[in-house]
Formats: sequence, structure tokens, C-alpha cells
Amino acid sequence: MDVLIQAGEKLEGKINIPPSKSYGQRALAASLLVSRSKISNLGKSADELVALQVIRACGSKLTSLENGAVEIETRFDFNKDIKLDCGESGLAARLFACLFMLNQGETAIAGQHSLNFRPMTPLFSIFGQLVIDYESANQYLPIRYRGKRLPLDLKIDGALSSQFITGLLYYMVGLKHHNPLSLSISNVKSKPYLDMTMQMLGEIGADLEWKGGEIVIKPSLLQSDVELNIEADWSAAAFWIVAAAISGRVSLNGLNRHSLQADAMVIEVIQSYGAKVTWQESQLVIQSSQNLPFQVDANHAPDLIPILAVLAIFAEGKSIIQGINRLKFKESDRLNGIIKWLELLKIPYNLEGDDLIIFGKSKINYRMESQVQSVFEGCNDHRMIMSSAILAVFLNGGKLKGITAIQKSYPDFFLDFERLGGSLIY
Repeated sequence: MDVLIQAGEKLEGKINIPPSKSYGQRALAASLLVSRSKISNLGKSADELVALQVIRACGSKLTSLENGAVEIETRFDFNKDIKLDCGESGLAARLFACLFMLNQGETAIAGQHSLNFRPMTPLFSIFGQLVIDYESANQYLPIRYRGKRLPLDLKIDGALSSQFITGLLYYMVGLKHHNPLSLSISNVKSKPYLDMTMQMLGEIGADLEWKGGEIVIKPSLLQSDVELNIEADWSAAAFWIVAAAISGRVSLNGLNRHSLQADAMVIEVIQSYGAKVTWQESQLVIQSSQNLPFQVDANHAPDLIPILAVLAIFAEGKSIIQGINRLKFKESDRLNGIIKWLELLKIPYNLEGDDLIIFGKSKINYRMESQVQSVFEGCNDHRMIMSSAILAVFLNGGKLKGITAIQKSYPDFFLDFERLGGSLIY
């Protein structure tokens, strides 16, 4: 499905930010380690629905409550053969693949579309350390294995993704052990996501802490009955924060000012860009002011890079975004997608090692130079589609192709786009 974005001068208004899918998936995975759980403010993204599907496949009893809450009675003892479909969710595949190493039965994990081409090599390294036999399709999904409950210290390279580390922490917390275990991590990336994982596991009674380059998992008694509340999603908020910084004023409800979410760093970036930031209790207000060039290290928040590239395009000068090499292994090759934007719009740029350098200019200049509406390929990638929408509105508009991929993380994106004054034609 395609959509035509109309050119606009600004985005302005007030919206409620949806729940964090990263926290939602972590909470659902945590439910498998306790007897009963109540999860409040669970979102409706495709990734969260995938995690719910996994929980159902385990035979857990789910009861829907009011206001997006769900009550889960866990009925899986990690002693059965099970087949899991993780859709297109990288976090679900990597988290549950590690977690189900607790399973003494056979575990089969499959994915769909782009997920079947996303690397799983760190998982196989762990299989080697635990002497787990497995079958896989050329080191990708689908995979089939029978886990082992071995209380061993483990090592992992975190350069590719922190998602495998998250899964290992769930596995190690689920082990019965009487002495501390350690997970040694080299090349730590996306550390805030690991902090989120440790926070979630702490909510169910686990005791974890960083010690240098390793995480120590102490013996602990997990709670049998827990209540978990999902905070609003900074990843979703980032699109509107950047849009307002470029041109406009938005008020965003529900965000945690002190969140551990990696994408909360977008506030620091837009402040260096010259935007005005105001907190009014739980309401965040962003207002455009200046469009200054900026430099940011996005190694720990790679999901921000597409929308930060949009910000850089409208910065009047040279902006530097660090951490781009990890973009090749997402739902699409996001670096290639961003370069296509730049070349389509004839925006000067350089690639220097792990840095993307963009020489931006004001939206007025772009509009004066071209009256043509651009066509943006969605690449079946939710973040590229949403970033393209913000880019298009401040140009001369544009056509977005394949917009249904937004279901993965933010199904109501275009509804909120219209609430803020954006105009589009389906």
C-alpha cells in the first residue's frame, strides 16, 4: 500500500505516545519465568503480537483486562517439544532462542521475510560453549535444537546486536544455580537496551549487576506473582520530536523523563540542533528554533539513525552521525536507504569509516530548488517509512511505498501524523 504525503510548513499539536514495544516484549518473555503475571499498558505492534503468540504457543492462559492489560498464567515447564514463529521480530527470535535453551525438549524457531536473512551467529557461538547440537539454514533461521540447563559462565561478542545478550540473561536467570554466574561481553553495543533488560528481570526478582565488561547473575528467588507496567516508547516519540525540532511545536504525553530507553538520547541531539525542550510534569513539549548542525554517537541507539539523518538534512551545515555500520543488518539495509535519500535529493555527503557526514540546508532552499515530489521506497522497513514521511512533509511532499510495514512498531503512526496537522492521501 502506498500513500502520498502533502508538503507542510510544520507539525503542531498534542498526542499520546504508544507503549514501548521493547519493554513489552521483555515483559512477555519474563512471564515465562514466573507463575502468574499482570502486564499493564501493553502495546499492539506486530512485534508485541508475535511475543504474545510465543506465550500462547507455550500453553499459557491469557486473560485480556481493561486498558490494554493482560493477565498471564504460565503453563510451560521447559520440558516439551515446541515450535515458535517469530514473524519479523529480531528481538523475539534472538531473545526466545536463548531463553528456550532452558527447554529439555526440542525447540524449533522460524521467522518470516527479512528475519530469515538477519545474522544469528552469536547464538551459535553460545551453542558451542554449551555443547548444544543444532540444525540451521546456513547460519540463519529456521533453527532446531535441544537445550541444556548448564549453570556455566559464558562469553559473547556484542558487536552485532545486544539482543542475543538480552536472551542470554533471561536464560541464565532461569537456571537454578547456587553460585554467581558471569556473562563476559566484548564490544558492548546498545548498552541502554541491556540496562532495560536488567531492569525488567529485576522486577521479577533477579539480581544482576555490571562488573566491568561482564554482567554478574547472582543466585536469587524469582517471584511467583508479578505486576509489570509498560512505559511509553521513546522510539515512537523520536519521529515527532525531530519533526517539531525541524519546524513546529508538539506536546507528547506519557514519556518517562528518566527512562533507560536508548532513544531518549534524541533530546540531547535536538537541543544541540537548537530546539526548545520543556517538561510540564509528564508532558514533553518540543518547539523549533534554530536548525544547527550537530554531531552524535549513535552506537548505543542505532534505531535513531534514520530519523537523525532526516534532522541532519535540514540542519544548515555539516552534521556527523557515528555508528552507521550496524544499519546493514536491520529490517533492511538502512544505510543504503539513507544514501538513496541523499542522492535522490542531491544532498552532499561523505562516508568515513563508521561515520555518515551530511551537508544539510534549510527546507526553504530544498523547495526552491525542486518542485518535484519524490518517491520513497519503504523497503518493508517500519523506521525507514516513518522517517521518510517526516522527510517528505518538509520537502515538496512525496510518495511513500509499502507503508503497511509500520504495523511492526507503530500501527497508529499515520493517525498521529494527521492529528499533528500532516496531510496525506491513501
